Amino acid sequence: MQKAVDILCACTLFQTEIERNPAQRKGFTSLNKRYYRSQADFAFKIIPLNPEVGLKFIKRRYGYDESNEFPPFPMIRPRECTDRKIAAKDSLLVSLGKLLMSSSTPLRSRIFRVINQFNSTFVDSIPAIPFPKALEGYFYKDVVALATAFEMLLIPNYTGRDKNRKLCLSLIKLFKGNEEIEHSDRIVRGKKEMEIEAPWKGWWLCWFYQLRNDIVHGEKLSFKDLEWSHNPYAGLYTEVAIKVFRLALMKTLVDEQLHTETEVDTWQANKLDEWLSTKRKYFPSAREAAFGFWKLEKELKSRDEA
Repeated sequence: MQKAVDILCACTLFQTEIERNPAQRKGFTSLNKRYYRSQADFAFKIIPLNPEVGLKFIKRRYGYDESNEFPPFPMIRPRECTDRKIAAKDSLLVSLGKLLMSSSTPLRSRIFRVINQFNSTFVDSIPAIPFPKALEGYFYKDVVALATAFEMLLIPNYTGRDKNRKLCLSLIKLFKGNEEIEHSDRIVRGKKEMEIEAPWKGWWLCWFYQLRNDIVHGEKLSFKDLEWSHNPYAGLYTEVAIKVFRLALMKTLVDEQLHTETEVDTWQANKLDEWLSTKRKYFPSAREAAFGFWKLEKELKSRDEA
């Protein structure tokens, strides 16, 4: 049952549209007010049921959102959980559902451990404090947890020293059949420099994992370091990671013949570098007119070749 819940939580998260106003970059996006897996700590708050009958109380807390109703009725789920349905047309959801029903294999076990690790980053335990400084520690923890999910997905059982470069190359390999935008830059850590010339998706992962290293090694960081600066509309590293992770998981399943890549999958994979490297406001979707033209051009070309 937990695996089924993890699949639904991850696929819900993958469909979340993140909107960000660059003019308010020090604030948070709507993502931080959405919960995808309940991790209630039940640090109960005492609420008087009826002062007239003496000291009888109900103590309830779900995540950090307290109920103000009187009398306070027990809640089956957090009120913040979305009512939006995940339709069966979500091809990745269908593929993961089939994997869940299949026989147990080492690959199957790893995929579900990866999804569980990914979900653990997005829980309902972040305090509702509107000041970035007060939340930096939570986002540092999230970066480390997400970086671990990428390691488990892309370089399982890897014991080498240069994980950063290995992750970068592994991600690029997954997208070898898609459009790319090359970029060259350096990652500097102390006296160590690493020259990277790779598609933007690989370069993004290198910077993300370097941020993870800086956090783990106690480097002095600011909230600004948690933002992906090359596209002010994309959001924090942890928000960008949702889209990158979904495509990396999809490609991994395709390589293992566990998923059939859809036209939308291909379109998003083709446009990933463009989204990471420019001021494209939204992650590529099937609602764009450009997707319709691309699909039509692809069909015409297929007819001509036939």
